[in-house]
Amino acid sequence: DRLRIVVAPKKVRLQPRPKDGYAWSVTSPNAGLLKSSLSSGNIHLYRSICNKIGHSFEAISLQTLRTSQSNANCIPKEAESFGDRTDGSFTVEISKLKAANSSIENELERTRARLNDCLNESHTVRAEANKLRRDMQILRSHNKKLHDELI
Repeated sequence: DRLRIVVAPKKVRLQPRPKDGYAWSVTSPNAGLLKSSLSSGNIHLYRSICNKIGHSFEAISLQTLRTSQSNANCIPKEAESFGDRTDGSFTVEISKLKAANSSIENELERTRARLNDCLNESHTVRAEANKLRRDMQILRSHNKKLHDELI
């Protein structure tokens, strides 16, 4: 429904062709199972697909698949067009979360760099303050000595 295409169950393919209008997105590390040929498979393959992949796959548009594969840190165009609406696609949601994580990581790195700069500046200012305190102490001592000589 989300893709606005209807595919009869007997026409669903593990390896859809571009003209089919959909592709599979799998979050499981067992995604390679979908590259198997069902026609040459056996019951073990079918069970593996059900047990190892389970509900961790969904049909997505080819555009979403291409976008999410070409740049994992990029929000797919479909995701952007939905705005705040949720279309139920975990592929789009994962892409959004990856993009958000990447943005947060970049901001954290910038913040760390700025903190480092501030710490370095703080050390420099403290060293300068200590030098000025020593100079002031020397000048006070010198001032007291001159004052004592006058009396």
